[in-house]
Amino acid sequence: MTSWKLKAFAAAVIAVVGLLAVGRIAVYMVGKHEYKQPARAAAQAPDTTPREKGIADEHTAQENADKAKPYVEAEYRTFPVVGSRVAIWVVAQLHLLFAAFVLAVPIFALIIEFIGYKTGDKRYDHLAQEFTRLLSVSFSLTATFGAFLTFMLIALYPKFTNYLMSVFSPTFLPYVLLFFLEAGFLYTYYYGWGKFSPRIHLLLGLGLNVVGTCIMLIANAWLTFMTSPNGVSEKGALISTWDAVRNYTWMPINVHRFIANIAFGGSIAGAYAAFKYLSAKTDEERAHYDWMGYIGNFVAISGFLPLPFAGYWLAKEIYAYSQTLGLTMMGGAFSWLFIIQAVLIGNLFLGANYYLWLGMGRVEGVNPFQKYIKWLLLGVAACFMVWATPHSIIATVSEVRAMGGSTHPILTFLGVMSAKNTAVNILILTTYMSFLLYRRTGKVPTVSWARAGNTAQLSIFAAAAAFVIFLGVYGYFVEATVRIKLSVPQVSSVLFTMISVTIIDVFMYRKAQNTGVVHWGKIPVISQYVLIFIAVTFTWLMGLMGYVRSGLRQHWHVYGVMRDTSVDAFTPTLGFATKVVSVTVLIFFALIGFVFWLASLHDKRDWEAKGVSEGTVPLKTGTVPMGEEAKA
Repeated sequence: MTSWKLKAFAAAVIAVVGLLAVGRIAVYMVGKHEYKQPARAAAQAPDTTPREKGIADEHTAQENADKAKPYVEAEYRTFPVVGSRVAIWVVAQLHLLFAAFVLAVPIFALIIEFIGYKTGDKRYDHLAQEFTRLLSVSFSLTATFGAFLTFMLIALYPKFTNYLMSVFSPTFLPYVLLFFLEAGFLYTYYYGWGKFSPRIHLLLGLGLNVVGTCIMLIANAWLTFMTSPNGVSEKGALISTWDAVRNYTWMPINVHRFIANIAFGGSIAGAYAAFKYLSAKTDEERAHYDWMGYIGNFVAISGFLPLPFAGYWLAKEIYAYSQTLGLTMMGGAFSWLFIIQAVLIGNLFLGANYYLWLGMGRVEGVNPFQKYIKWLLLGVAACFMVWATPHSIIATVSEVRAMGGSTHPILTFLGVMSAKNTAVNILILTTYMSFLLYRRTGKVPTVSWARAGNTAQLSIFAAAAAFVIFLGVYGYFVEATVRIKLSVPQVSSVLFTMISVTIIDVFMYRKAQNTGVVHWGKIPVISQYVLIFIAVTFTWLMGLMGYVRSGLRQHWHVYGVMRDTSVDAFTPTLGFATKVVSVTVLIFFALIGFVFWLASLHDKRDWEAKGVSEGTVPLKTGTVPMGEEAKA
């Protein structure tokens, strides 16, 4: 052994011995010399002071009181920060907006698919499938907000919820079964595209729409019972569930909501098309989404034109049920909200007409109808101004003195219902004429009676407009009861005009000659922002009108039957209500934007790992050329 090895061995031995010695010393010091607490006698229970004894007695008494506490049903519970009413308000509105979308899209998707089936044009079939793609996520969000609303009602308004459950409990089981059936139809309709024969697939779509409408009818019964209760005694005891369902405002709400949902769904679908148009990379994509936006706007206008008539019917039924509710709605605290409504609806008409006028530019060649646009714009603007004029205005003392009273000497005549009914009916006729001119752009009728047909259409338009204006002026010279009834012939004449002119137009342009090619995708970009504007305005309008329908009850949960005794038993100010509705609309569009994004993932390429070149298939252990997978 060499000397350095001997030294290393000795050092290792010394190190081991040293460690053993240190360990032994440590054990010795801990075991023998560590400080230990001396043994003491067991501590005795300390003597309690009178104060400590008093606290212990109070604690025991509280425990006994808690054990003997009886169950008392809570009427209300609080929600942090925003309060119970606002929390329920926001969740209910989000649920209704998504429910309206889920109800509307299958309706016009089915119609578009049927057009594709009858014409053999596959574009319609693909378009209907693309619309349906928006449904799957929206349906989940609708169900989620519905469950959220139910839990919130049970938690925050337990007594009111129990009362509604006692009245409508027989409707709950059919509602749940229909909901499951709707889910089955929806997913079979969506995933079964191209898997069934066209007729079977159309029947699935029909089943989806029938079930969805039945669900809406049941939910509307719960809603309308709160405004116009029926089928219960004066003290609220249930007499007939069917009569409670078939209350005074149930059917008007069904019709109004069905039409409004179609218009709303069409506007949202149009906004989706605009979103895709603005992000399109190729002319082909822009052409497709321009066409899709046109279809969505067409559906929205088709639902929007008859919507005021359904609104009249609903208002009439509210008046018939309770004049107090009717006066509160039109002449009380909500009268100013109808000015906001007039402004929004006027903007909708302007936006819809503007989109149609821009759309005329898609057609190649000279457009002979564009010279009429300025006159149509003049008519729309004049009606808009009349409709948005209030009967009275908020004025200073000096302004009141200058006017000679609280109302303007001239403009006050435009603030009454005669002027407003006339304005909205002329507005509808003007918008319908814009649509008719757009439809005729680039076409020339070939039938021999074309001149007579045009003359007949113009005569019907002129007669209807003159009749509507005459009744509007005549309304100033009759009593209020007669004036209200004049709205019926006004509405009827406008409906007759739209139906009769459409029938003549369909037959007159059935084999029309095309004078120019329609260039889809060749439309100013601002038109897409108009589509988004229409969707936002529709949504905001629905939220505000929902506030009016609920606010009519004021301090009643169920009008005249169950009083609201909570701290929120008052009508919110218009400023507060518009803020709540606006925030809810923003939340809705954030969520619907998420739905659009999810739907757009369908068109994206599959994910590929970095470094994998085209023509290779990734494996866990590397890549191999295409065609060599079997060998690998």
